[in-house]
Amino acid sequence: MANITVKIPAPILTAGQYFKERHRQLPGGSWSGYTTRSNLPFTLTGLTEGDYQMEFILVNADATECTAVYRTFTVVGEYECISFNSELVEDNGLYYIAITYTLPPGYTDPPCGWEVQWTPAGGSTQTIKYNGLSASGIIKIPTANVGGILYVQAQLCNGRTKQCHVNDLIMIPDPPCNGMTGLTANIVEELLPDGTYGFFLVVTFAQSSPPTTQLGLNYSQQFLGGLGGDNFTGTIPISPTATKLKKRLNPHMLAGQEEADYVVFVTDVCGTHGRMDLKLVRTGPEYPQLP
Repeated sequence: MANITVKIPAPILTAGQYFKERHRQLPGGSWSGYTTRSNLPFTLTGLTEGDYQMEFILVNADATECTAVYRTFTVVGEYECISFNSELVEDNGLYYIAITYTLPPGYTDPPCGWEVQWTPAGGSTQTIKYNGLSASGIIKIPTANVGGILYVQAQLCNGRTKQCHVNDLIMIPDPPCNGMTGLTANIVEELLPDGTYGFFLVVTFAQSSPPTTQLGLNYSQQFLGGLGGDNFTGTIPISPTATKLKKRLNPHMLAGQEEADYVVFVTDVCGTHGRMDLKLVRTGPEYPQLP
């Protein structure tokens, strides 16, 4: 046997008005007797499973009756929950809630489907409805890496629900970050395809974990006399498996100058910094010189 609560929200009754209400089980059940109702909620008790019809009649203060209004509803029996598991999962930098389950033999969905509610810490509740569960055995809900409360509820119609799963999910801790090791650098002089010579900064390293794919690089030529020297500040894209970075330099050399000093800083994804003081020595025949 089941009980349901009903409320007649409109029209709002005025002095002397009331509703006449009666109900029956479909398809051919007998009507109950009329009962006087107001706009306040009332409860129908002792109902068996099945479809029902309700009749409402507005009675005015002068005893005249308005046209009857009919509504139907369904009473369902107790629903047996299945088991769910849930966890926060990371996949290549993206996060989602994985709700897993196994459909037992003879499984049937709740009469009005399922509802998943996810309330992340400090965020708004997200409500997702499903008519039924797929045979895949998994529901994925994209989210941020943040803890929160997850509910899975069977929808039993007419406002009735049954909570089948609740879990207090916790955020996934960031994996440890191990910075680059074996960081070294030097400046090499190479013959270019056009027959001239050029200087290159070569940085070698053992990759960080997780790998660095945007290497922070800052270098500056240490110039005496207040003149501007070669410099760079920015990030250089590198492969996750890279162990070397090579970048062309453009040293500013005065007439007769054969050497230049550079200060080089390298920063990886873990924030590990490396400083190297390097000396450029030119041996090629000709290089651009400042006036």
